[in-house]
Amino acid sequence: MRYCKANTDCPTELLIWISRSYLSSIAHGFPTRQQIHEEIAGCGGDQLIEAVCKAWDVIVASSHETVALHELGCPCLSLHEQVLVTALRSLQQHNPVAARGALAAILPPATISTMAAKLQQLSDAMAAIGRPVAREKTGELARRPSGWPELHMVH
Repeated sequence: MRYCKANTDCPTELLIWISRSYLSSIAHGFPTRQQIHEEIAGCGGDQLIEAVCKAWDVIVASSHETVALHELGCPCLSLHEQVLVTALRSLQQHNPVAARGALAAILPPATISTMAAKLQQLSDAMAAIGRPVAREKTGELARRPSGWPELHMVH
């Protein structure tokens, strides 16, 4: 797995970077927990690391699907990453029913109840660092002076 720096300015990218780093450390031993902590120590991500690790432990242990692991810098999101981001956004919008619905795509019903508390901890950790997932640059595209979208090369 190629190493890349964490983007501490974008909460979703930071969440995905921590998730992939943690899963890579489980599967391949790199990066170590200490390296993950050192990488994001300046942005207050210590609380986030613990919450992400607890959430992924439950997901990996009880998911219906095999967890796909992308490279750290890959712009694609796996099914599990998409579900995690969707559930977090739902919780930050005070919609726990939608969060449980998102989790149902990858977890059995009995596990979703267990996962709800860990996911709330993760949502709280995101809010504690002052960058909730729901507040990302969603409004910037609507305020462009022209109606033309920006094009981004993904692959």
